[in-house]
Amino acid sequence: FCRSGPCPIHCRRGPECVAGRVGKLSNPRIPLYDSSISSDTTECKSGTTNSKSNLLGTDREWKAYNEYINKVLSSEKTYQRKDTEDDKDAIRAYLNQRDRTVPIQLPSLVHKFSDAAEAGKALHLELEEQKAKFCQASALTSTQYKLTMRLLCYVGNYCAKNQEGLALRVAWEKMKEMGCAPRENVLSTYLYGIALADGELVDDKDEEINDIDGIDLPEEVATFHDTLFSPTEKTLTLRIKALVQKGDAKGAERLLEMMPSSRDGGDLRLRTYLPVLELYCQQRDIPSALRLYKRMRHAPGVHFNAENYSLLISTIAENGFFRSDSDGIAGGEELGYHPAMGAQLLAALVSEMAEDVLEIASSCANRLRLAFRKGFGIESATESSSCEMPLINESASPEELVVDRVAVDIETAECPRTEAILRLIALDKKQRSQLHDTLVEMADSQYEEYNEKLKQRKQNVEKEDAGYAASQIRKFAEWIE
Repeated sequence: FCRSGPCPIHCRRGPECVAGRVGKLSNPRIPLYDSSISSDTTECKSGTTNSKSNLLGTDREWKAYNEYINKVLSSEKTYQRKDTEDDKDAIRAYLNQRDRTVPIQLPSLVHKFSDAAEAGKALHLELEEQKAKFCQASALTSTQYKLTMRLLCYVGNYCAKNQEGLALRVAWEKMKEMGCAPRENVLSTYLYGIALADGELVDDKDEEINDIDGIDLPEEVATFHDTLFSPTEKTLTLRIKALVQKGDAKGAERLLEMMPSSRDGGDLRLRTYLPVLELYCQQRDIPSALRLYKRMRHAPGVHFNAENYSLLISTIAENGFFRSDSDGIAGGEELGYHPAMGAQLLAALVSEMAEDVLEIASSCANRLRLAFRKGFGIESATESSSCEMPLINESASPEELVVDRVAVDIETAECPRTEAILRLIALDKKQRSQLHDTLVEMADSQYEEYNEKLKQRKQNVEKEDAGYAASQIRKFAEWIE
């Protein structure tokens, strides 16, 4: 109770609680929460219950939430026949209350567990305790609690449909305060909306992002999801990006271990791995970067491009590991690089690159050139575009490092500096026929799989003709001819 003036906590005693009377709440309705109040007593300091830290969301977030929650509350589709007017009034009062009802105590969201099962058990227990405290403080009945949770799920659907997520930043705080354990599809909807809202707040630099404990909300929702359910590629990508922003490459790589491989798309894609690889390169942790690169090459969902190879090779070059007098990269030989330094390492990496990349852009070529010059201590490796580089067509001496711009003979395709001959890929008649037949066969099988997915999702299939895809490929081939 408040020490001076009428009690700001709406208990049944009302204004009769005056200065000097301190005790425990007697069957409270909807008490305000103050951070100075312990979980066992309600002793508070006058005026602190209305402090800004006790309010949910920023003004902009609350305004967006208020708009959507009132749409849900005013819709007749929201309620069922068994919902009474008293239930609706109690729920309306809580959902329109901006002040916190009870403190949120879910430490497992920030604690780093080594075991996923242990983390899930801890969060379930915390949610049960949070729910018990909330129900006692708010006096909502079990029926009212379930209806409130359902309404917050509807808010998520509204926001996702309209691609507006600011309201969900407040709705998510309400869910945590209530100790809710939403279904997986609800968490996915909230994750989508809150990620949208995060982008909006980043664009608006004048808006305060209301995150706590150094965790942004998308990361928190993703962690919540992965603790209660199996991780997905999307949730892990969000969590990994958050750790990368904090400079925790090792922690981000550990998250990769949480994703099981499967034929149904469980394997991680390039967008999940790449931020970790980039951070290792930025931190010049070459052994870790090479180890992760090797893992990525064996991941079915990862397909490297020229920029990715340029990133790795230029980072290794900058740190001098392609020099003949360099020490080997720690752990490189265990990965299959013998030795893990010098020209042999470069040859191995470029051979792997040739399996995925047919050409590189001038920006990649210039990045590689600058990295080699820096790693070998050649002149000052200043940034310049490839067109500013002078043409050098003189033959190089044995063992000379060549990172130059040359004019390749259009008749012989020979490099004047190294005498290396560029390889052109040409298909003979038999190979062209085989390529054509394979494309037709693949088109049919892929189109059938696509139609099956549409049918499973109960979506319309425009063309059910089994030979439709093949006929389109043949028409395209005729046009090419």
